[in-house]
Amino acid sequence: MRGAFANWALLDIVQALRWVSANAASFGGDPANVTLFGQSTGSEAILAVLASRAADGLVRRVILQSGPPRARSLEDAAQIAERLAHHLGVGSVAALRDVPATAIVEAQRAVGPRVGLPFLPVIDGRLLDRRVEALLAEGAAAGIPVLAGTTRDEWRWWAPRDPAALELDSDALRGRLAARFGAATDEIIDVIRCERAAAGEPADASDVWFAVQTEAVFRVETIRMADALARHTPVHVYLFAWRSPAMDGWLGACHCLEIPFIFGTHHLRGLSA
Repeated sequence: MRGAFANWALLDIVQALRWVSANAASFGGDPANVTLFGQSTGSEAILAVLASRAADGLVRRVILQSGPPRARSLEDAAQIAERLAHHLGVGSVAALRDVPATAIVEAQRAVGPRVGLPFLPVIDGRLLDRRVEALLAEGAAAGIPVLAGTTRDEWRWWAPRDPAALELDSDALRGRLAARFGAATDEIIDVIRCERAAAGEPADASDVWFAVQTEAVFRVETIRMADALARHTPVHVYLFAWRSPAMDGWLGACHCLEIPFIFGTHHLRGLSA
């Protein structure tokens, strides 16, 4: 791993913030009052930038949407880069610099299902020397107010890639969850079912699957992150619960649904009807 470099995307964000700081006043802005916000991977990138302290003094506050802190080890990142290079048929990782961006995106889709999210911030020993969560808990974002949250039904966004999830029975649900939660599986299923039933929500196997995935991948990690940040800075946490009536309400309040509300496009056909 000696000589390896990573996190170019994070460094691009830092450079963009430096540009804003140097030029905002020319556009009528206040370089001392910059709000940085991002959703999903964007939120994860912001957290990594904050953890690195490379943007100290360049950001006044942040908004983090559906993206708790995540990062890969340098070794894992190197393996993914090698897999990407092999898929593209280039001779080395270094040769990826000459591959068109469109080809990289297509290759990402090809390797992604085998490794989860393929491209994440990297604990490279330079920009990030430890896990993002640990650096934030130690105060890396101290003094930067935070608004953070998730949508109520995040995981339903991925249902089209997993059509079998819509037809789960109790045994299939237990089998899926046991791979991750082991002996706690039955307790988790019972808790989710009871809570949904108490709220008048459907609680069949598919509903429980989407609820557990939403909590495990997004909501719980976001709350843990907020608790860590709150030791050092003001934090406000939200839950976006509006459900789109599109597709007979099947999407619920899925991942990405809050974005049109930010930009005032929530009235467009396909989302609200």
